[in-house]
Order: sequence, then structure tokens, then C-alpha cells
Amino acid sequence: MPTWSNYMLMDATSPLMEYLMLFHDYTMLILLSILMMVAYI
Repeated sequence: MPTWSNYMLMDATSPLMEYLMLFHDYTMLILLSILMMVAYI
């Protein structure tokens, strides 16, 4: 069973790609949180 770290993504080969993946994950988390709050109101 895939985990969040390797679900549909290739392994990051450079540190820049690793930071980009972290940025993407946190950005999606924040956007989904905002969307849920707006949809709830």
C-alpha cells in the first residue's frame, strides 16, 4: 500500500526537488484547509 511520501511521485533526486515537494504538500494542505472552512461557512 502506498504511503503519502511515495504515492504517484518519483523519488526526489536533488535537494531542490525535495524542498519543492515539501512546499507542494504544505501548500495543498493549507489550500484544502481554507477550502473546507469556506465550504463550511
